[in-house]
Parts: sequence; structure tokens; C-alpha cells
Amino acid sequence: MKWKKKGLTRTAAKPLGTLGVYDLEWHRETLKVTHCGVRDASGYRCHKTVEEMLQDCLSAGGWWFAHAGGSYDMVQLFPTILAHRDWHVTAAFSGVAAVIVRIRTDDGREAAFGDSAMLLKAKLADIGKIIGLDKGNLIEAENAGWKEVRDYNERDCEILYVGLHLFERRLQDLGGQLRPTLASCAMALFRASYLSRDIRTNLTANQLARLAYTASRVEIFRPSCTNANYYDINSSFPFSMTFPCPGEVTRVSKRWTGHELALVEATVTVPECYLPPLPVRVENAVYHPTGTWQGWYSGVDLIEAKKAGATIERVHRAIHFAEWNDLTSYARDIYDRRLRAKKEGNKLDDMTYKLLANGLYGKFAENPLKEEIVVRPPKVPKEQGARMVMPGVWSVPVLREIPHEHVAAPVIITSRSRHLLRKGLARALEQGEIYYCDTDSVICQGELPTGEKLGEWKLETRVKSGQFLAPKLYAVTKEQKDASAPERIDVRAKGFRGATWREFLLLAAGEVAKVESFSRVRGMLAEAGRTGELEPKRGYVEKRWLGTTRPKRCPDGENNTRAWTIDELREDRGWDKKTKKSG
Repeated sequence: MKWKKKGLTRTAAKPLGTLGVYDLEWHRETLKVTHCGVRDASGYRCHKTVEEMLQDCLSAGGWWFAHAGGSYDMVQLFPTILAHRDWHVTAAFSGVAAVIVRIRTDDGREAAFGDSAMLLKAKLADIGKIIGLDKGNLIEAENAGWKEVRDYNERDCEILYVGLHLFERRLQDLGGQLRPTLASCAMALFRASYLSRDIRTNLTANQLARLAYTASRVEIFRPSCTNANYYDINSSFPFSMTFPCPGEVTRVSKRWTGHELALVEATVTVPECYLPPLPVRVENAVYHPTGTWQGWYSGVDLIEAKKAGATIERVHRAIHFAEWNDLTSYARDIYDRRLRAKKEGNKLDDMTYKLLANGLYGKFAENPLKEEIVVRPPKVPKEQGARMVMPGVWSVPVLREIPHEHVAAPVIITSRSRHLLRKGLARALEQGEIYYCDTDSVICQGELPTGEKLGEWKLETRVKSGQFLAPKLYAVTKEQKDASAPERIDVRAKGFRGATWREFLLLAAGEVAKVESFSRVRGMLAEAGRTGELEPKRGYVEKRWLGTTRPKRCPDGENNTRAWTIDELREDRGWDKKTKKSG
């Protein structure tokens, strides 16, 4: 693969093109589509069938967005799309969502379909509140009749259309342009308005930096709590961006100068302690163990590890970088704008700047290897790993050149945020028990100093009681601002949308809980390849969370944990793979 010598370059942000939105309504039981609404500069139009709507979008051209459309609406579109043999389609995915679908017809029409949830990371109802439009209630509309559902659909289209255009206008004011995803919007803005000079990227450095890239720390220290405090950090990752970041490679050697802007392969020893400072990836999971091992780390990691009592036994290789402050300018400017928006009560700008502040750093670590679904390609794909999903539909791995790939930057940024979190944990531990942490938040017994500045802690809420089953699977009863309000139990369960307290108790007991499932494009196509039936389906999938993976910390008594040792992780000691339990 040949890489451009220029690497990360200054470039003017290119406009996305004409913009429209679409939204589908369908019967909850039969999944039959009842309304197909579109909204563009010409106004709102409601179609009775997906076919009519797609023909409208293709005739108008440009980009069409639906909120969470890559996960839901696109499933309803694909059967109609595949029925047209003169339509040629490529689909790019983010997880299960088909976030960018491009259609080109033999008669020369083209349109692209995006997922606005990848741009405006908020519920449509919340976007409506920010811009002053009430979303309404779908069930009430369905009970009232066809016209009311049409009005509901029109209002949804209007909220999204106005929201996207306001977001686009703010990007343009800053010197950027609307792109298909939030990360690409942030990157286009950064390259157009904040990148002061070109940065030469280094393929080898990028590959090695990925070995040192660990995004966050999510751990359970004690499985239950009462009367605790829930803190989080004000914009943890943007705060870490305000310090110098790695620019171009300046030196590669077998010695590390001790500078934080470096990638270092080293043998380290972490003594027995409650809060080990360094992450290790074992079988695709991240742990923070004690013991001696060899790995790639940032200079920030090793400096903070030494402060925490770790020893660097030997440095094997080190890549040093020049200081680069363009990300500092971006983070400070965007955060200052957000603070002003908050003081002025401008919720739209507050949301916009928050999204842009958090959306940039991860884009530098974008993976060049993509997967595309290609419908009726002009010739059979020959790429290694290409496979036919169903007749006429192929899954094709694509290796793309990523000119902004500069993985050392997010390695340093996430290292700083992880250690900022650890310092908060250590301070809380001096005052009492710590119970749970997740990326930029802590639930603990003690109190942390708070403030409004970037990187300072904020008391989010008081927790009356909590149960922590697994990372990102817990339930807490929060203290209500209104003392007369009934207690509310908040359940958080990644991958289990809308989990209830009853379902949480099932999971806590180690039993199976049924999760409602809905077809996604990838799964629907695979099912069609097996059965020949191409249609969206809704059903239930049985899932068991507890005991399916090794916990991030080793259970140590009834309501406590300790850090794993590296030998336990490597040799599976203290963990029975057959029973999936500690032993």
C-alpha cells in the first residue's frame, strides 16, 4: 500500500451537497411500512410505499439522512433496493448499522443515505426540545388515525431537517462543512481551520502505536454500594488534548529519553497494589494487572506508572515525536465556545460544541481496513476475504488510505485521560471505598474536589444504593432533587436497550434474560442467504451476561476485588474457562 508523503495536510472542507431527510413509520407487530416521509428544500412529502420514496430521493439526488436509519429504516429499504437489478449499491457499516448506503442507477441517478445518529448523538425528542419543536407521541397518533401518524411523521422529518441544517450552519461558521459522520465533521473542521502546517505521518509508527492504544478503564471494585457519590470529569478527552501532542517522528532508537511524547516498548514490573497503573490486552479484553511483562506504552503511561511505584526493567525500542499544539488550539477554542453558549443558555450551540470537542481525537486512529456490502458488482470481487452473502450481494474487505491516520496522538490523549481517572480513584480511595469506574466517571464513598474547568471533577449525583454486575452493566438508585418524588432505579446495560429492573434481577441471579431483537441489514442479508427470505423480522434473543467473560478484577471476598496478576491472566489461573467462574 502506497502512502502519500504529505500525510495529514491542511485542506478546505468540501460541502456534502444537497441535504434531505427521510423517516419511515411501520406497524409494530407486522413491521409493514405505513408512512414514508421525506423533507428537503422543496418541503415535506409523504409516500405510501418505500418504492415511491426511493424513486423520489433518487430523482432529487444528494444526501438523505434518517435518525438511527442505519439500524432501522435501512432494513425496510433494502428489500426494495435489491429488487431493482438496474440499481448498484455499496454500503459501509459501523457495527451493525449501515451508516452510508450509496445507490447508482443505470439511468444515471444517484443518491446517498446516511444515519444522522452518527452526527447528532442525541435522541430526536431531545433535538426537538433544543430547537423548540415537540416530537409528539407515536402511540397516541396511531390510536387517532392515519392523518395523525402522517402529521407525526412530518414533525419528525422537520425536527431532523432543521437540526441538521443548524448543525451544518454552525460548522460553516467555524470554517468546516457537514460530513456523513460526527468524526469526519470534526476532522474536516480541524484540517480546514486549526491545522497550522502539514504533518508527515509514519506507517510503521502508526502500526506500533495501535499496540499501545487503550481507550478507557472500566472496572468494578466492589459489587454493591450504599450512600455513594457519582463523579465525572468535565470533558476528559478534550482536556487531555490541551497538552502538547505528538507530531512528526524525530527519533527511533533503543533508548527512551524519558519524554512523554514517545511510544516505548518496555519490560515493566508493577508491584502488588489495589490500583495498578498500566493496561494489558489479553484475549481481546483490557485488564490492569500486577507483575512483570513486556509491552508498548506511551511516555505518559510510563511516567505515571513510575510515580505509582512501577519499575521499568528494560527499554527495547522507543519512537520519539516532536511537540505539536494544533489539537490544543482546537480543544481550547471549542470548549471556550461551549462555555459561552452555556452561559447564554444556547442549548443548540452547547450540544454542537460538545459533539465537536469529543468527536475528533479518535478519528486519528481510524482503521484503514473497512468492510463494504456491494450489490451486483460489475465483476466478481477478487479481494482476499471477499465472500458472497447472498446471490448478487458480496461482503468485500477494503483497504483505504487514511491521510489523517496519526495513531500516536490518540494514544497520548487516552493515556492522559486514563491516568487522570486513576488519580481520582486513588484520591477517593484515601477517604473510603471505591465501587465502580467507567472512562471518565467514578462512584465512590469519599468526596473529590469539583469545578467547572476542563479536566475538573463534577458531582453528577448522589447514589443511595447500587449494584454492579459487570462493566457497563449496573443499577443505581439516585437521590432525587425533589424529596417527595418516588425513588427511581436507573439500569445501565450495554447491548440491552431499555433493560428493566426485573430483567436486571434475572441477570444478577445468573439466569437468562430475553432481549428483543430487530433485523439489521447485515443479519437480514445473511438470513436471506440461508433461507431465501429477505424481510425484516422482530423476535427475542436469550442472553446471559454474568460468567460469560473473565471479570476485569479478581473477586476477593464477599464484596471486594483485587487486581489480577499477569501470570493469572496468561495461565487462566483463578478463572475456570469451562464454568466461566472464578476458582
